[in-house]
Amino acid sequence: MWSVVGRGLTVAVIAVATLLGLTLVVPAMVNPTPGPHSNLPAATPATTSSPATPTTQLPPKSAVTTSSVAIGPLLLPPGGATLVQGPNNMVVAAGRDWTFTGFDQTQVSALWWGPAPALAVAAGRTFGAAGLAADGTIDTAGEGLTFSPSQPDLAIGKEYWTGSFAFNGTTYQSRLVVTVTNTAGTTPIPLVLATTVPGIGLPSAAGAVAPVSTDFKVNLKMQMQATPSVWSDPVTWYDALGTAHGAGGTLMSSFDGGFWYVGTSFTVAKTAQYSLANSDGATWQEIDPAVRLSVAPGFAQAAVVGGNIDLWTANAGYNQDVGIFMSDNGGADSLIAWKESGGFAGTFSPNAAFVQAVTAVASGHIYIFKLEWKTNKPASGATIFAGAGPLPAPNPPAISPVRLTAKLAPASPTAVYDSSIAMQHSLTHSDGATWQELDPALRVTVAATAAGSAVLGANVDLWTATAGLNQDVAIFVSDNAGADQLVGWKESGGFAGTFSPNAAYLQSVLSLVSGHSYVFKLMWKTNKPAGTTDTIFAGAGPLPGTTQISPTRLTAIVLPAAANPSYTAVANTQYTLASSDGATWVEIDPTNLRVTVAPVAPTSVIAGVNLDLWTANAGYNQDVALFVSDNGGADQLLGWKESGGFAGTFSPNAAFLQAMMDLTAGHSYVFKIKWKTNKPAGGATIFAGAGPLPSPVQISPTRLTLLSTT
Repeated sequence: MWSVVGRGLTVAVIAVATLLGLTLVVPAMVNPTPGPHSNLPAATPATTSSPATPTTQLPPKSAVTTSSVAIGPLLLPPGGATLVQGPNNMVVAAGRDWTFTGFDQTQVSALWWGPAPALAVAAGRTFGAAGLAADGTIDTAGEGLTFSPSQPDLAIGKEYWTGSFAFNGTTYQSRLVVTVTNTAGTTPIPLVLATTVPGIGLPSAAGAVAPVSTDFKVNLKMQMQATPSVWSDPVTWYDALGTAHGAGGTLMSSFDGGFWYVGTSFTVAKTAQYSLANSDGATWQEIDPAVRLSVAPGFAQAAVVGGNIDLWTANAGYNQDVGIFMSDNGGADSLIAWKESGGFAGTFSPNAAFVQAVTAVASGHIYIFKLEWKTNKPASGATIFAGAGPLPAPNPPAISPVRLTAKLAPASPTAVYDSSIAMQHSLTHSDGATWQELDPALRVTVAATAAGSAVLGANVDLWTATAGLNQDVAIFVSDNAGADQLVGWKESGGFAGTFSPNAAYLQSVLSLVSGHSYVFKLMWKTNKPAGTTDTIFAGAGPLPGTTQISPTRLTAIVLPAAANPSYTAVANTQYTLASSDGATWVEIDPTNLRVTVAPVAPTSVIAGVNLDLWTANAGYNQDVALFVSDNGGADQLLGWKESGGFAGTFSPNAAFLQAMMDLTAGHSYVFKIKWKTNKPAGGATIFAGAGPLPSPVQISPTRLTLLSTT
């Protein structure tokens, strides 16, 4: 922002600008002589588009973060805000007020406001975030104010930028006082040095910044020492000069402020194969310190954390446990969710496992999330593995990635609804047709206050004590107390092996109508009529020395229709792929299972591929991948998973593949699902989609879902 006071000048200014969702409202002003004549927004840097992504079979490079990295400065935060400027100028005694309102906390996980020298430079003002001169131009180092090393009043929301300017042979000390309060101006918002923001470290040039969690006001007050050691407003001094300054005298002040933000989504992935030998079955060990996420929230939020990993064993009889651990402010690791992947019946049969946790996170804390693993029992002489592959030529020799992803959403108003229970459930003598609620304690109720969508997830360890029985799991919904309706379902295999949990994940999407109340429930059954004593189970464990069962979880992430839309494509079709050469990726359904996203602003997407994979020929695993084409360019591999079929036929794996990607405004992206076998399959056939259900006749859906998130 800049302002000019010119002798004998009377100007009326009315400016209304809309910039990336921020409404700037500048009231009309008729200025006395001398007086301020304008306060205009600094120029917004031009947006440039990157070229189409080159052809590659490797995951594309992306700016998605593995920790809380601030982006900025920007004139406005993602999601927009409204700025109303007060009637005064910075050089008068009262200073100028800027009041910011209407922040969208669904767009950021942390937000700060403060002086922004980088915006000044971008607009051609090369002498810093603030300046004061009496000769019409801020063009010397002194006229460009600098952040004072001594800042005694940060705790009461004040910071000082100091300098000096010369006029008619005399040098005057100058300063800017920045005061940040609530919108009423009654409660200060404590400021912090930019370099000390927990877990972030903003540029030192920003001086001190205000953490933003709600509406706030900034007062900008230029001062000078017309009398030594006495701070006063420049206009009083300037007016007292009368005509002594001459026709060329002009009092000019400038200030540029901006926002820094951290997005709401974080991911880290490693394409390496890991092994764990001789696990004692009780001690958790970190898979790789390189697969950690660091999150430093700026206000109270809920973190939805997911671990996606191919787990398998080289020694039959040993299952693989995977857990998400969290450290709060450097404290001890705590287990927040875990799952068990079955290896009791078959070796070299990966489970495309997924484990999800939901946990509250608080402002001012730094959270570190880690993936750890072990066997389900002492495994002397045995080895378990994470990561399948490598892919055969002509693909690069990539291992299926181990990935950790976190999505943050505001705690209030509620955006994440979650219910979990760490109990083992059993179902005996299911008729294979009737869905039964797994546990009423797992219900999730969403009262929609606006149109949008709920991205639903059910995470459960499913297994059988009776070979030949698969386990079906489903999400149902009751809309405004109406009858339960099936939203989505998956089948977990137990045809070949008993006591071998499938770390199953079911993802679905439901459109929400404002004013409706939705009750989501988790139900299950067998895939066919079970004998009088035949039993299936949900929940693995317990962990050694405890009574802790792997949690069963039902989650709904509510996304506003406009700000964070979800995109989904689904097909209730059973797909087959015969005689795959084990190397060539084949699109599973170009007509029904593509998703196109053309963002108008930079965004990130968390992508999920959810499908039942199985084989009719023992010894062949099923590989599934997510590809993307950017602006019509060649398909790029974002991520892939392998589902085991080495030991058993007709045993679906409720597989889930998760990936994340940053999208550029103005580009058009097409996401696709492809698959193949893990080796040349001759005359063998693999399948996607289980069932059908007996009534109504329905194949388990194959679904591609994208959560759009800043």
